[in-house]
Order: sequence, then structure tokens, then C-alpha cells
Amino acid sequence: MRPFLLFVACAALSAGAGTARAQSAQISVQAGLGPQVTVTGQQNLSFGSGLFPGVARSVDPRTGATAARFYLTGASGDEVSITVNVPSQLVGPTSGLPIDTWRYCSGFTATQANCVLESTMPFTRTLTVTATGEMWVWVGATARPTAGQRAGTYTGVIELVAAYTGN
Repeated sequence: MRPFLLFVACAALSAGAGTARAQSAQISVQAGLGPQVTVTGQQNLSFGSGLFPGVARSVDPRTGATAARFYLTGASGDEVSITVNVPSQLVGPTSGLPIDTWRYCSGFTATQANCVLESTMPFTRTLTVTATGEMWVWVGATARPTAGQRAGTYTGVIELVAAYTGN
């Protein structure tokens, strides 16, 4: 009789296990996407038309009226990583015109007077966008025409890439 009671007890336990109900709940998932950082080239870097072979000319990003200028807008208070890609020479009618000593100046007003100078390029730097969501970056360099540099127009491209850091 004991084996029979053991069998009935086991059957009752397994029957009860089958009647248990599973429980579940659901919650929503949300993500708010802020505005993208935008970059606008406002002014080209220009060394003017009066360059002479063998004579270097510099444009200071802090004071030069012909310094390149970029304008950035983004979400207020977010950090932005800035990378500037620059050429090592300008392309023209003869071999390239060497260009170096790249510098940038960044600030939160549209004037160069309050900008912060960085001496290396290309660079990556994290800057905080202002309460108005605006930032400016000025770029300067030194053009170094060689003694035998041929006359003509020489050109190149400066690229500024901006991305949110997530901070």
C-alpha cells in the first residue's frame, strides 16, 4: 500500500505543477533624438594673390581677416568632437605649393577676439556647445611657395567633421 500512496502523492504534485500560471508584464521603450550637429563653411582661407616665390605668408586664425571660418550648431550643452582634415600642399599649375603650420581657434561668439588657439592639426578636441547651441572655428596656416614656384592659382580643401561625443 505504501508504494500506491507514494505514486498518488507524486501524481498529485505533478498535476499541481501543470496548473501553475505564468505571469508577465510589458513596459514601453523610448528614445528622444536631439538635433544633429550641423557644420557650415562661412569663409574660405585665402593667402591673397600677392604671394612671391620663396616668401612664406601666414594667416593667423585669431586675427586674420582671411582665415577660414566654420559655423557649428547643435544641442545646447552637449559635447562635440571636432576633427579638421587639411592638405599638405595646394594644387596648381606646377608642383604643389607647400602649406603647413596649421592652427585653429574656436569660440562661442562670432568674433575671433575670444577664441582659444590650438597649434596642432589635424586635431580632435572635445568642446562644449554653448547655451545657444553655437560654436565657431577659424583655421589659419602658412603657405610656403618654393623659390621656383610657377605663377598661378593654387587650391585645396579643408574639411571640418563634427560629431557628438555622448557626454
